[in-house]
Amino acid sequence: MSIPFFLLIDRVFPYTLYKFLPMNILLPILALLFLLIIVGGFSVTIYYAVFYVPYVPTPKKIAKKMIEVANLKKKQRVFDLGAGDGRIIIYADKKGCISTGFELSWLPFILAKINILIQRSKAKIYRKNFLKKSLENVDCVFCYLWPSVMKKLQAKFEKEMKKGSKVVSYCFPVKNWKPIRKVPTIKGRGDAFLIYIYEIGKSNN
Repeated sequence: MSIPFFLLIDRVFPYTLYKFLPMNILLPILALLFLLIIVGGFSVTIYYAVFYVPYVPTPKKIAKKMIEVANLKKKQRVFDLGAGDGRIIIYADKKGCISTGFELSWLPFILAKINILIQRSKAKIYRKNFLKKSLENVDCVFCYLWPSVMKKLQAKFEKEMKKGSKVVSYCFPVKNWKPIRKVPTIKGRGDAFLIYIYEIGKSNN
């Protein structure tokens, strides 16, 4: 269900003077603010794309498939590392999970905030470095990250995640781990574009 435009303004800018300003003054102010956010967010996103992880959104069809094959249960804690526009955590929330995403780039982070608001989702998104976030009590971690980042995460998975918890990765496997399942997403592409499902205690032994 979508939110009417005036209610969206009310939620995003709850402390503005929009109720007291005429629309011919308010709209240019909001347009300029929006432009500054987009330009600033795009600049920061380019920076993180060059020096960290580029923003490449998981296709919606794939994101839904990842949620499906993870076999999530209600009340399970779900993390999406590099959550982008928040689509996976929103889908997980619809499954009744306690879903949280982490995204450093400003533009996708803002998009995720807006998507969560529009979808009226209980999912949470934080602009934090997921490498510094504990994975101790997480039941399932989703990721679509470069191999260099997956390599950094591997030791973290092994050290912090509890036995029986899952890691679901799109395209890029965890090196030397044995997936409990590999799910093809595009016919005729062999081992490309697979969803890798790992279980702590089985895949990493």
